[in-house]
Amino acid sequence: MRRAVIVDDEPKSIEVLKTLVECFIEGIEIVGTANDIETAIQVIENTNPDIAFLDITLKEGDSFQILKRLKKIDFDVVFITAYDEYTTRALRYSGIHCLYKPIDISEFENTLAQLNTRNEQTGDAIEIARQLLQSKFTQIPVITEKGLLYITPEQINYMESHYGGSQIYFNDYKSLVTNKPLADLEAVMENSSFVLIRNNLLINLKNIVVEKTKPGKVIFNSGAELRIEPEEVNKLLRMLG
Repeated sequence: MRRAVIVDDEPKSIEVLKTLVECFIEGIEIVGTANDIETAIQVIENTNPDIAFLDITLKEGDSFQILKRLKKIDFDVVFITAYDEYTTRALRYSGIHCLYKPIDISEFENTLAQLNTRNEQTGDAIEIARQLLQSKFTQIPVITEKGLLYITPEQINYMESHYGGSQIYFNDYKSLVTNKPLADLEAVMENSSFVLIRNNLLINLKNIVVEKTKPGKVIFNSGAELRIEPEEVNKLLRMLG
């Protein structure tokens, strides 16, 4: 039997989730509930749960404040929230599980089936989600061999697939490798100036110098060059008008 706690500032929402678990979900016991940050910290520390269902937005703050103050996070985190584009993209990018209100029982069951027995979400994943939501995607967290770094879209000339992850090329001629697949980076850059030229190449239109770009070669503001097929250059130029 897995032990779970529920944190939500709406008592009705707590009761709804508790009823869903008790009536439809086997193998989970609700061992505590809370509707504010201080109580949530106490409940989690006292009950040592396997799962914490956390409403992201609380009246006095958010659930990231709870997680930040805990001595350790040795349980699975499932965020609960109303549907929001930024929240959806941030949580998908970070890899943290999420349920959307009103909760669909089949989605609830699928989410629970994906959880490991303990500690699926790392501190990095939680920090990535927090940063994306706070910055509204003006800063993109990426995990590299040097740890968790923050970059801005404006710094990037282009990104390409690299051995299961991606390599990011900056306007200062530097680059870094991250374990994030290019598809994940494309999703988090949605509605930005980045365009997918082919399955393994994502280019920042804003950093291209149209006057200097020629067939087979893209020139960026920094002077950096990228050699691609002439038809791909033409596609970029058409996008730039």
